[in-house]
Parts: sequence; C-alpha cells; structure tokens
Amino acid sequence: MPLMDSLKAMLWRNDHSRVIKTELRNLRVPFTFRPGTSDVAVLRKVFLESEYELPFTIPVRTVVDAGAHIGAATVFYHYRFPDARILAIEPEESNYNLLRENIETIPSVVALRAALWPYEEQLWIQDTAADKLGFQVSTTPSNFGYSVPSITPQKVFEKLHVDQVDILKLDIEGAELDLFASGAGAWLSRVRCLVLELHDRKRPGCAQSLYLALQSYNFQQEIRGENIFLLLEAGGSNA
Repeated sequence: MPLMDSLKAMLWRNDHSRVIKTELRNLRVPFTFRPGTSDVAVLRKVFLESEYELPFTIPVRTVVDAGAHIGAATVFYHYRFPDARILAIEPEESNYNLLRENIETIPSVVALRAALWPYEEQLWIQDTAADKLGFQVSTTPSNFGYSVPSITPQKVFEKLHVDQVDILKLDIEGAELDLFASGAGAWLSRVRCLVLELHDRKRPGCAQSLYLALQSYNFQQEIRGENIFLLLEAGGSNA
C-alpha cells in the first residue's frame, strides 16, 4: 500500500497491537509502522511535509540520527544523500526493533541501541508506558522503565572513524539540555549542521543550553515546523 494511502487509512485507527508495512514511493524501501500511535504523525511530518529537508546546500557524507525512533528521518536522509554513511541511535527497545527492520535493506546505515549523552554511564528509560515518540532517559533508576547504555558524541566520531559529522539530527526528548551543557566544546566544532527539536516544555532550559554552547560560533539558522536547522561556520568556534 503506498505511503499516502496507508497514512490516510491509519489516521482514524487506534490499534496498537499491529504493525503495517507500507511502500515508500520513490525511496524503494519498505517501511513498517504501528497504526494508532504517533508513528503516523512522524511519517506524515517526515515524508509528506518534508520537515527534515535541509535548507542549506552542503556536501553530506556522514549523518548521525540521535533519537531515530523507527527510522523515518534516517530513511529520508538516506534518500536525500544516498552516498552518506548514517548512524541511527535509538534507546527504546520497541522503537529500535522497528528501526532495525526499516533499515535492513540499506547497507550504509547502522543502528545502535543507546542514548546520546555527555557521559559514559548507565541510563534508564523513565516510563515504558509513554507515547512511542516521547521516551525520556535519566540517570535515575525508574520503577516504570529499564536501563539502556549511553554513547557520547566523542564515541560516535570514533565509531564512524570520522573527524566531522555533516548532519547531527537530535530529537532526544530533553536530553539536549545535558548534551549541550556538559562538554559540548569538545565536539561541537566537528559538526557542520545541527537539526534538532527543543523540548523546553518537558525540561525547561533546553534552548538556553543550546545557545550558550553556540555563543562563540558563527551560524545560520532556519526553522521548519518543530525543527531548528543550524549551519555552523566551517572551522568551528570563533573564540
């Protein structure tokens, strides 16, 4: 079933127990999602409204998709930049399982079950009953969640064997506050373009943390939907 028809059919359904495999037209990739969940809104946002379309023209060889969910943005960036290597990072187990399924035919994409975090330490999913798009991580154990490993930005560069990431996409449900507040200077100059959603409604201070980390950088900014696009000046900090 083509994507547009699948989405229209699923918008009114509320069946969390099933998955639907659809055909992403022009992308030549099968894609599986859960009807009756926020998966439908994500697919609409990514593939129909193109909210992750890069507003800047830059060469893209490496992409990191942190908070990859079930892989919609990952597949979108693969389609836009077919020669790029992509690392898709997702901490929540059910999302990760679908992510792996959705990228299994794309050899240039690697999935990693972890949470992007400023330190190497054990984290916890805070509430497994949360919306599929809204899982948060914390250093505090939760009676309603489970543990998940972290990965630091520095380890991401090592894993990819690169000095620069061309696109770092972040949709990490408030963890951006910690990421930019703690040691961002050690890796931010190695990122060409940030694509992120801020979650001050969940954790006040996310925006402040981001722009404080960027205060010594020259950058261009565009906003599309919920996403902020930041093109950092080549060469990094001007401090």
